[in-house]
Amino acid sequence: MTEEQVRIERDRARAYYYKHRERILKATTEKRRADPNWQAYQHKRKHEYKLRQKAKWREGTAEWKRVNWRHYCAMLMLRGAKVRAKNQGLAFNLTLSDCLIPELCPVFKVPLQVDRKRSGGDAWSPQLDRIIPSKGYVKGNVIVVSALANRIKNNATPTQIKQVAEFYARLMDDEPFQIIVEPSAEELQNDIIRRAKKLLEGATYE
Repeated sequence: MTEEQVRIERDRARAYYYKHRERILKATTEKRRADPNWQAYQHKRKHEYKLRQKAKWREGTAEWKRVNWRHYCAMLMLRGAKVRAKNQGLAFNLTLSDCLIPELCPVFKVPLQVDRKRSGGDAWSPQLDRIIPSKGYVKGNVIVVSALANRIKNNATPTQIKQVAEFYARLMDDEPFQIIVEPSAEELQNDIIRRAKKLLEGATYE
């Protein structure tokens, strides 16, 4: 066949197909549905396509996470806050901009460690804290701080935190054996005698 004959035959076939398109498609669909081999072939093709797309998606996601790991951690904090707010019946209206991770912990001025190898409970890992817990996760009531600062603050008020700090400051300035080692009966007796002598001498025991 010459090129001209091929072109004429192709145009004729195309015209026939468009003229009887609905009938051809219906017959083809019914034939394929009735053929178990065709169904298995289609299922295999769809499954292979999904696997290819899933692999591409995972590769792309892994690369995005590697480049934008700090941003991804902020997304995780926002998602976790939303889940906790729902479970605890708290108010929630945060957006991603409320969970962005600063370079330094606002409390200790230490760099926040956003590292895949570090666990979320690491002292310098970033965590989202509610300033006033009862208000929930709402704008203006959350701040990203280090895990250490968040654990220290917990649900306490500033006054309570100050009281705890002052109490432990006094304890750590006291004699070591009273904190670390439980004194024996003999040591307690000697300590009482020593206190009594100092009181008799007019000295103040601290």
